[in-house]
Amino acid sequence: MKMVIQSVIKSGLVIGSLIVMPTWAADTIKLGEINSYTAMPAFLEPYKKGWEMAVEEVKAAGG
Repeated sequence: MKMVIQSVIKSGLVIGSLIVMPTWAADTIKLGEINSYTAMPAFLEPYKKGWEMAVEEVKAAGG
């Protein structure tokens, strides 16, 4: 009987945390980077375009 009660409590905690998780995901996520685009612009331009494209994809998906 003790194991059944523990299982019910653990299941309740897991389900409760899954219900609360979407509210945590609703917060704004800020991204930043530190790079010098003047030192080696030829190497950093594809990198910059890559992360800008990733941000656009996340926004387009509703994020």
